[in-house]
Amino acid sequence: MLSYLAEHCNDLLDTRNKVCTKLPMQSQVTTIKSYRLVATLEGHGGLINTFAFNVNGTLLASGGDDEEVQIWDLQVFRPYQKLADRSRTWGQITCIKFLNVEPSPMGELLCFGTERGYLLLYHRQRKTVSI
Repeated sequence: MLSYLAEHCNDLLDTRNKVCTKLPMQSQVTTIKSYRLVATLEGHGGLINTFAFNVNGTLLASGGDDEEVQIWDLQVFRPYQKLADRSRTWGQITCIKFLNVEPSPMGELLCFGTERGYLLLYHRQRKTVSI
């Protein structure tokens, strides 16, 4: 049995070598990309449980054990808005999702769930600026 396996393995190796020698050799240039720290966003008073980016990647929403949703402006890496329940009935923020419902007048929605079973929807109001 061993001699049978050895004979067939050698046949496979010979076939592979013949095929490989017929293939043209191509040089490949690989660019190695690595991550580097761009910003550290500070503002939560506890563990962060969840985060989500808006559709166009300009905002980041994060929520956690501090029972708040922090919305970050990613163009300047600064807080944009904080959503919090003053009565502290929400509990921990457990999940977040941005929804883009264009061309609806509601525009962009931010939906998040809480430890105490709340599912909250906020819409981003558009401001008209006269120039």
